[in-house]
Amino acid sequence: MISQEKKPNGEILLADPLVWSTSMLHNAHEQSPVPVAIYETANSSSDLVLRSLKTRGRAYRVAYVSDSSAGLELAVTSGLAIGPLYRSDVPPGCRELSVVDGFLSHSSYLAMFLREDVLDSAAGAFGTGDQGRV
Repeated sequence: MISQEKKPNGEILLADPLVWSTSMLHNAHEQSPVPVAIYETANSSSDLVLRSLKTRGRAYRVAYVSDSSAGLELAVTSGLAIGPLYRSDVPPGCRELSVVDGFLSHSSYLAMFLREDVLDSAAGAFGTGDQGRV
């Protein structure tokens, strides 16, 4: 995961933005204060998403804390909370929240999958000096 400000080396194969998501059945995003699921480990994505709520003047409460994206997906799917998920991880029965709903996307925080010179990076990963056979 990198910020768009950093220049990645290699060809970007996929850029997956972090978005707010909610259950389509439960509409947790309509509650006040809005219940939020965040990662247990302090990291920049948790700081970013909570800061975006503060910036928009949204009252929130941390309703669920998990150390995995699967935990956040369960909290969102069950309607317990809204949560920051990568767009490709928004589960069935859930949807991305948008500016229309009063939420900002976190497109500056992306999961990027890069492709570098395949032989060089594979050889380096396995610690082999023979780049012809990996």
